Amino acid sequence: SADGGGSWTPLLAGKGAGRNVAPDLAKKGRIALSTRTDLFLSTDDGKSWTLVSKDLPNRFGSRPAFAGERLIVGTDGVG
Repeated sequence: SADGGGSWTPLLAGKGAGRNVAPDLAKKGRIALSTRTDLFLSTDDGKSWTLVSKDLPNRFGSRPAFAGERLIVGTDGVG
């Protein structure tokens, strides 16, 4: 959203529904997003996405996060 949530633009059209989003508070424009099965990374505020990992184990609760320059993801029950 660019208008405070008044309207929304889908960022991953055709790639599945986003489950968890993690903006990198230290690096402008960098966002990680997990879907039901995959992990994506954007470095341009969501204009384009790169598939980082496919078929995460026990993927129903995957949570991406940033630790410095590293992108990490935890999954429920498997780590």
